[in-house]
Amino acid sequence: MSAQLSMVGAPFLALASNIFFHVLLCRMVPSGTLVRHLATAFAAGVFVVIAVSTGAVQSMCADKLDGIGLMVLNVLTYTGLAFGYLNLVNLNVTSLRIRLIRELFDRHPAGISREEIAEIYSAREIVKRRLERLRRSGDLVLEDDRYHIGRRNVLLIARVFDVLAFLVRGAP
Repeated sequence: MSAQLSMVGAPFLALASNIFFHVLLCRMVPSGTLVRHLATAFAAGVFVVIAVSTGAVQSMCADKLDGIGLMVLNVLTYTGLAFGYLNLVNLNVTSLRIRLIRELFDRHPAGISREEIAEIYSAREIVKRRLERLRRSGDLVLEDDRYHIGRRNVLLIARVFDVLAFLVRGAP
């Protein structure tokens, strides 16, 4: 592989290693925190981007200042890519927090007890609300007290996530 190609590919290789280590850590240390897993995976990616970039700079025989500039550029590029991945992972975690804060602001300005929150966000209530939202949007149709698929676009999205989950976790 040419040194220039290694230099260009280093941030993407680092992102791939970040994702790999994040998945590995989630599987091997399920009791760990999301932040710790993400930070460790990010550090592994930094190591990869620096190692690959250093090797590429040495192969290109670039002068010292150019080499440092290219390495800084690669580290910054990787950091941007890793930030995008962090946000993708964090979307699911944040969505419940946002819903809870919005609920408190919109419907409970005087506050709400822990028991009321547990009741509102019980599994049964969440399923009930989600089914109603899917029915209103036309993704589900209710006929004779039975739900049927309406529009198939959500099914297509679900299949895409099935494939992604298989790629990450392996067999179901």
